[in-house]
Amino acid sequence: MDQPLPLTDSSALLINTRASNLDLFACADRRFRAVKNLMRSLSYMDVRTAESADLNSVAEAAYLLLQEGCDLMGAMEPCQ
Repeated sequence: MDQPLPLTDSSALLINTRASNLDLFACADRRFRAVKNLMRSLSYMDVRTAESADLNSVAEAAYLLLQEGCDLMGAMEPCQ
């Protein structure tokens, strides 16, 4: 694959398909770890007193980061 690959949710953000699997994995891993940290923070929140806008913001950020991470993993070349 030599063409830039658009992310699922945005044709403006592209994945460099010439990047190494290691670089793609590292980028995906950063996103997955960020989601893990967001979910940890969410688990400490008291949902009874949390603002619904805050919960929506965390959920949207988690969704975008997970989708980008999955797109990056999908762009990796299969191991031989």
